[in-house]
Amino acid sequence: MNKFNVGFSRKKNTFAKRDVLLITAVAVILICLFILVSMIFSKSGTRIKAFSSIFASSDKSKYYKPQKAFDDKLKTAWTPKKQDKERFPWIKVLFKKTVTLKKIKLINGFNYKHKYYGDLYEKNNRVRSVRIVLSDYSSYYWMLRDNERDFQVLELPDPKKTHSVKIIIHSIYKGTTWDDLSISEIRFYGIQ
Repeated sequence: MNKFNVGFSRKKNTFAKRDVLLITAVAVILICLFILVSMIFSKSGTRIKAFSSIFASSDKSKYYKPQKAFDDKLKTAWTPKKQDKERFPWIKVLFKKTVTLKKIKLINGFNYKHKYYGDLYEKNNRVRSVRIVLSDYSSYYWMLRDNERDFQVLELPDPKKTHSVKIIIHSIYKGTTWDDLSISEIRFYGIQ
């Protein structure tokens, strides 16, 4: 091969590398735009996990802290103290920044079958009705179904900007054995 052909093929490879990089960059931009548009126009939005604080009116012990309602584990739950049931127990989340909230999902009761104690869902009290209060003091009432062990969903009529959500328990379904009230999981969906 002569020097001219070697130089030409190097230039050809350089153009091919640039083309691949350009196509890759365009593909990445298109994927990011697709994800952004789908988040904006999706009915439920994405899961919001950026909390600055989680606190509650009370908790039964260190094993039943309010953070347990956000740990993605069904074998844990937030359980307020028994004396709290007379004063409407509540759990509150502060987000790291203002979010646009679209819906709330909640797994009611202590949704776990313990190897010694049996079905904790049936034995403990469960939430019947709650009031959801956002940072602008707008409120939503929500009746939960009993014997529904999966997520129950509260969709807001319109997406709302908020930097906090407070869930106040108004009434309960009685358990068969204990007088403890529990919430296994709470999730928020919208735009961060």
